[in-house]
Amino acid sequence: MKTNRIIVEVEGLTKSFGKIRAVDNLSFVVYEGDILGFLGPNGAGKTTTLYMLLGLVHPDSGRIRLFGEDLRKDRISLLRWVGAVVESPDFYRHLSARKNLELLNRIHNGRIDSTRIDEVLALVGLEERAGDKVKTYSHGMRQRLGIAQAILHRPRLLILDEPTIGLDPEGSQEVWSILRQLVAREKMTIIISSHLLFEIEEFSNRVCVIDQGKMLTCDFTHKLLQLSQPVVEVEFDSPEERQNASELLAQTHWAEVLNNLTPANLPILQVKLQGKTPKELNKFLFDHGLIASSIRPIHQNLREFFLRITQKDKTTQL
Repeated sequence: MKTNRIIVEVEGLTKSFGKIRAVDNLSFVVYEGDILGFLGPNGAGKTTTLYMLLGLVHPDSGRIRLFGEDLRKDRISLLRWVGAVVESPDFYRHLSARKNLELLNRIHNGRIDSTRIDEVLALVGLEERAGDKVKTYSHGMRQRLGIAQAILHRPRLLILDEPTIGLDPEGSQEVWSILRQLVAREKMTIIISSHLLFEIEEFSNRVCVIDQGKMLTCDFTHKLLQLSQPVVEVEFDSPEERQNASELLAQTHWAEVLNNLTPANLPILQVKLQGKTPKELNKFLFDHGLIASSIRPIHQNLREFFLRITQKDKTTQL
């Protein structure tokens, strides 16, 4: 369940490798119950940031706080509450899934009881194949076993890097279903990096976009996808009415007809509104003898938003 409790707080995070600044003064927060999509082009600094959150790479400057505590001061204790799959999950392929998890339990000094192993195997849908050797598993099954490993110790924070890469649509759907259950049942918070933007749009409640190590934006997914100037699709009964409406709206200062987006032989207009609502547009058309059979708002998708914001960022640096 989503709360206002901060699980991750990153402030001024910076990391360079030689002359290359991989992460540049990065700041963001992650709240309890978030599924945060962490996005950026290749080389944007995503993986480096995730490695710093996991204590695998030390920042040059800046601060990371997990669960309200400074990661530098209490790294070992804090990371006990973090699970991760940041590369392809690795296993003893000649052993079964259950044996792999039992060996992992030994690393935790046997603190995890056998019922928890059964529980995570059931959660990721592997209970019926738990005794089979991992080398017989499909790619999707190994991905799910990787998640089982990461959550075995009941972490409060789960960090995943490209968890559905290489999966077919059914396999991807299974992984996302697991992640949603983890938030609902185990009250986990999830940070997930992925290039599959349509999945992030569907399943993540918040999105951060970075490029060249800098934060471009970080907000609720639905807010980022709201167009500052709404675009509506207006449908008429005939192409003639469409043309009349186009000529009429061209005389206004508050409506821009996007003629290039729909063929002229279709009775449809796409209109960008400035300071007017779709209801006011409908009344304006009606008052001028034009009746729209429908007016539908058009929303940009995450891919369009991502490309626009990352390309805009590169343009401003030229």
